[in-house]
Amino acid sequence: MRVLAALRTAWQRVTLAHRRYTSANGDALAGSLTYSLLVCGAPAALLTAAALDTIGVDARELRHALHRSAAVLLPDKVAGAVDRLPPAGVALRLSLLVALAWTSLRLVRAVRTGVRAMCGQNAGSGNPVFDAAVDTLLGLLFLTALTVFVTVTAAADGHPWGAAVGLVGLWLLFAGIMLRGSWARPGRPRGAAALRASFVAASVVALLTLAARRYFAATAALHTEVYQAAGGLVGVLVWCSIVCRTLLRATAWASTAGARPAVPAADARPPVAAVTGVRDGGD
Repeated sequence: MRVLAALRTAWQRVTLAHRRYTSANGDALAGSLTYSLLVCGAPAALLTAAALDTIGVDARELRHALHRSAAVLLPDKVAGAVDRLPPAGVALRLSLLVALAWTSLRLVRAVRTGVRAMCGQNAGSGNPVFDAAVDTLLGLLFLTALTVFVTVTAAADGHPWGAAVGLVGLWLLFAGIMLRGSWARPGRPRGAAALRASFVAASVVALLTLAARRYFAATAALHTEVYQAAGGLVGVLVWCSIVCRTLLRATAWASTAGARPAVPAADARPPVAAVTGVRDGGD
């Protein structure tokens, strides 16, 4: 009986997180985040390089660190896309910096929108000025964390413990996204729940990285035949989509930790606000 009760509780826990993911259109949000990573990733990297250049960081050293970090964290096919980034710097003008900042903010907004949806929260506050300020702060934190992450994992390249360093870094990065990407309101994961869920998500991504080498090797010819020159890009998109779905599902799991299962339909009673259309405390 205890085993059956434990299995029933575990199943309710899984279905609760799955309902949160599906009710918030998790697959669509993962697709949006995948698109943002593809379109906005390079501008965000260029903006970070420009910011680091102002404090004396050599662009060539940054590029080398990015390549070494990609070799530790990503499948060969995806890391190859990083290796093909143009080696020459771009002459930055004020208009270009504004465009890079705006594009980078689109990536931040895609991340926080997905995280907040998995936490059952609204994407914005209703105040566009306040939301823009929050997104800017989140962008600075996000780019700073990524810079540290890339630097540390690049230093671990070639060492036997490089994979472990990458796993720990990805774990902390996922936890930070869950905790800082959500509002400090009901639905935000607790620290312990976020750490547990992000560790599982980072472990899944690490295992999928190993499996992806076989997958890309087995499907390279098919991708080339079906998608022609875009075959490599399709492989990158598949990988990004898997990572985004893993992160969002882990966020839904962490957010629903400790939540009670839904009331059976026969006993459910709609809240007053849902019937009257009036918010709590409204007129």
